[in-house]
Amino acid sequence: EKARETFQFKLTCKDGKEKEVEFRSEYLEDGRIVTALTDITSMKMMERELLESERRFKSIFENSRDAIYITSRDASFIDVNRAFCDMFGEKREDILKKSAKEAYVSEQDKIRLKTAISKAGFVKDFEIRLKKVNGEVIDCLLTVSGIKDKRGKIVEYHGIVRDITEKKRTEEKIRYLAFHDMLTGLPNRTLFADRLNMAIGHAKREKNMIAIMMLD
Repeated sequence: EKARETFQFKLTCKDGKEKEVEFRSEYLEDGRIVTALTDITSMKMMERELLESERRFKSIFENSRDAIYITSRDASFIDVNRAFCDMFGEKREDILKKSAKEAYVSEQDKIRLKTAISKAGFVKDFEIRLKKVNGEVIDCLLTVSGIKDKRGKIVEYHGIVRDITEKKRTEEKIRYLAFHDMLTGLPNRTLFADRLNMAIGHAKREKNMIAIMMLD
């Protein structure tokens, strides 16, 4: 024999409002049945809102063009999106077996990022070099937030990675063209003036003399 039965259903009140109710019956040893009706409308609404929020987050997470990752406090990967896998050239299941520390190019970069996060609990557009699974090094901007528990202890890190390698190369090319002749590749007058100003400034600070020689 059943000791308990529980049902959930909707009902319409006299004022026309719908409510969700939980119907729970307890079967006693003496044969009597105790029934309780509980209004669970608010609880069910909160459940639906939570599920919808999770659905939206999952959609944004998976479909974002930015590489997004979640790690534990010790930098073990918890989850990554498709863009992250594409950026680093590795399957999701393989990435989740690794630590984010493996992506750092140098120990100094890791310490620099850890120090920056510890000061404010997050970093925004933090420039750093990372390496792909094939060893290729890329220039990146990191935006990372430390997720804390009730005691204020960081338990997870949520991050976004943007590959700015091509942007950096373009900037370097523009800078080179600004200071060099397009035909010969030789330094131009703009670069000369820039280096001259630097030399004058250095000479003033050190109280030294500088000499300029011009040749035809």
